[in-house]
Amino acid sequence: MPHAYEPPHFDVAVAAGPRTRHGAGAGRRVRDLDSHRLSRWSASVAAYEKSLLKGTARLRVTREGMVRLAKLGTASVEQAAIAPADADGWQEVTLPVETFDFAAEQLLAMGPNVEVLAPPELRERLRELAGRVVALNGGDAG
Repeated sequence: MPHAYEPPHFDVAVAAGPRTRHGAGAGRRVRDLDSHRLSRWSASVAAYEKSLLKGTARLRVTREGMVRLAKLGTASVEQAAIAPADADGWQEVTLPVETFDFAAEQLLAMGPNVEVLAPPELRERLRELAGRVVALNGGDAG
């Protein structure tokens, strides 16, 4: 008769670590090391994100769009040049982007809260994507 599957059992001992074995000072050294590693990791991630940004987009964005824009990625938003809002609440933003295809996909999620001013290639790519969405959902893309 077949036996029911039993996952392997591993004895895992949780070490108390230097924080408790060697006094309070050792714990501080461990935390400092962890903090240093986290800081180095964060810097590496930021440098990597910035290395991906190859182009620039000039946008007009609503207040709601600015909130959504902040969710797109820290490297691009940190490097963005943002003009003061006009009387209607729109702001002009110059934003580094990875590729125009990727940027268009991200900007499409912002709906009517974004207008691409430049470059024309990004504006056209966004228009193409929006037209495909309209066509797929039974509307007229023209």
